[in-house]
This record gives sequence, structure tokens and C-alpha cells, in this order.
Amino acid sequence: SKTQNSRVLLIILDVAMLGLITAGASSAAAIVYLAHKGNNNTNWFSICQQFNSFCERISGSLIGSFVAVVLLILLILLSAIALSRHH
Repeated sequence: SKTQNSRVLLIILDVAMLGLITAGASSAAAIVYLAHKGNNNTNWFSICQQFNSFCERISGSLIGSFVAVVLLILLILLSAIALSRHH
């Protein structure tokens, strides 16, 4: 039915958004790693010794991003289960 198709489309769009959020969180994780460890090959030094509060904030934001990824996975699973039971 038309309602069934629109619900499946919403789940597909939710999965696409999950991919975007995961990509963003993973990119942020790479930057946080560089801020903490640096990269001696390219002369990028760690900045967390000079800017400790900045590094604490970005680490907290990164944790929040990955919590959002997990919550979105749970919401997608709940939506899929509800859709399969409705079918």
C-alpha cells in the first residue's frame, strides 16, 4: 500500500542519515586523534598540552556524536520492527 511504501522510504532515508552521521563522527575522531597525538611525519604536534580545555570539549563532543549514532541505530531498528509487525 501507499502507507507501507512511505514507511519503507523513511527507513531508507534514516539509514542514509545514519551513514552521514557516522561519517561525520569518524572524521571528527580523526581530528581529535591528531589533536591528542599529533603526527611527527608531517610536523603536526599535539595541541592538547597547550589547549587542555579545548581537547576536553572536543572529546566530549565526540562521545556525544557516537552516542547519537547508537541511538539512531536503535530507533531505526525499532521502526523496522514496528513496520514488520504492522505488515
